[in-house]
This record gives sequence, structure tokens and C-alpha cells, in this order.
Amino acid sequence: MALVGGSPENASVDDANAEQCNRNGNSALASEQLTEAVQWYTIGLQRDQEKALHPVLLSNRSSAFAHVGNWAGSLDDAENCIAIRPTWPRGHACKGAALEGLARHEDALAAFEVALELDPNSVELSLIIDDVRATVAAQALLSFSPQKSPPPQPAPEIED
Repeated sequence: MALVGGSPENASVDDANAEQCNRNGNSALASEQLTEAVQWYTIGLQRDQEKALHPVLLSNRSSAFAHVGNWAGSLDDAENCIAIRPTWPRGHACKGAALEGLARHEDALAAFEVALELDPNSVELSLIIDDVRATVAAQALLSFSPQKSPPPQPAPEIED
């Protein structure tokens, strides 16, 4: 079954199965056609009747959402991926990226640490964790910095 490439609107998607939609989404993502990637992954999720590819499609769409700055959509897909396949490091890494995009750095660190526990040899995850830890530490320093207090006001004069 051949599927014409390009955007889902311009392609013959009637015969596309979930795997083909995933491949088209990956191609679109690689060529930075981000909206099209999201559309392909969404169609793939609809076509994946047995839900065998759902974790892959959800993690890929989470990544595509992150690339367009849709952090809430990215987090939602990552959490759905984790619910289906909790021992897959990619779902937790996607969750960490989404949380980092939402500036929830401590939560992101926790998600990335789970991903590393599931894939302890990942150099990439180790480097990401180092970066996020540095961000969390910097935020902690900023939150504990002494604030300038207003200058003291003179005491009111009391009349006898």
C-alpha cells in the first residue's frame, strides 16, 4: 500500500495504517513540518485499532507538540504513553521535556530520573539530568536570595 507523502490533507490517507502514519509523522518531524507531524500521529492513533502502536505514536506526538511549544499537549501525550507502557524510558523522557517546557523543573527532574532508572546506560539522559539539576539549583539560590527590604520609616512623633 503506497501512501503519497506530504501533508495529510494532500495525501491519500484512506489506505494508510498506523505504521505508515507513524513513518509519515517521523518524516514530517525530521523535516520540521511540525503541524503535519502532529496530524500524522493523530491519524495514526485513530487508525491503531489494536492500540499496539499507541505508546510510540503518543511519544512521537508528544515530541512534535514540544517542538511547537504545546507543552500541555506534550505532557498529556507523555502521561498517556506512560499509562500504557510504564517501563518505557521514552515516555518518562517526554514527560520530563514537557514539564521542563512548562518551567516545572523539579517535576521534570523527577521524570528524567525515572527515565534514567529505566535506561541506566543513557548518556543523553545523564546529560539532560545534569542540566536540569543545574537549573533547579539556580532557582533554589534565587528563591533564597535576600530581598531588599524597604528603608526603615522614622518612628512617629508622640505628643505629650
